[in-house]
Amino acid sequence: MGVRVAVIPVGGEAVRLRPLTVETSKAMVRILNRPLMELTVVGLARQGVEEVIMGVRGYYNYKDIYDYFGEGHWIEKEYGVRVRLRYMPRAETRGNAEAVKISLEYYGIREPVLVVQGDNLFEIDLADFYRYYRSKKAFMAIALKEEERLEEFGVAAVDEDMRILKFVEKPKRREDAPSKLVNTGLYLLSEDFLSFFEGEVGSKLLREGKMDFGSNVIPAAIEAGLPVYGYHTKGYWFDVGTPERYLAAAQYLLAKLSPADLSSEEVLPKVYIQGTSPESLAFKRS
Repeated sequence: MGVRVAVIPVGGEAVRLRPLTVETSKAMVRILNRPLMELTVVGLARQGVEEVIMGVRGYYNYKDIYDYFGEGHWIEKEYGVRVRLRYMPRAETRGNAEAVKISLEYYGIREPVLVVQGDNLFEIDLADFYRYYRSKKAFMAIALKEEERLEEFGVAAVDEDMRILKFVEKPKRREDAPSKLVNTGLYLLSEDFLSFFEGEVGSKLLREGKMDFGSNVIPAAIEAGLPVYGYHTKGYWFDVGTPERYLAAAQYLLAKLSPADLSSEEVLPKVYIQGTSPESLAFKRS
């Protein structure tokens, strides 16, 4: 048994990623000739995820994503993996945790669920992440990545057992950071996640509209004494939230991925061509 369901919350206007997001949802910004979210969905399907729920808020985001992905039937033909895509019902949410809550309630899901951010590119051993989460009997397991640019992220303070004690958000000085492990926004939630919002702590967050994972839900869960653990992931991870990070991610993946991964053909040493346009095909033949 492993992770069967993933939720990808997508909302907001991605102002920091402009001009790339002036006319495009951030999850649909193209990188290596494919939308960001396509790399995520296919990568999860290849690791056994059967169903991905798009926690989409806002007509603009919804239209962009649904017009491209539909229900995902074409992914099997294109990539040889099967995954079902579903969508959060239309609702105004007050944070990514509420998008996840509404999606799980609507589809009646009461099992461990993976949460992935729509503007992330990452590599993670999902089976190992799940085994770790189960071994800790965690309410939530958070994938942590060692980084040098600590001032841009939430940095975890953990004990010797990797139980998360708190996060220091965007420390201004390196000496203010409790570690080099940052929150990637990759979460494994237990089957008790929805029940949390029926209790005193969670219901208060819901009433007050404090429904962001990083700012509200995770700190409240830690303070309430729930077992929240950090999982040290070694794979690559990019928060593609600014043009600079977008460029860094594209350069890294171009150097790392094989021509097959890129759906490209090497026509000259270290020169690759993608696509089936007349121009691309003519270049391949020349």
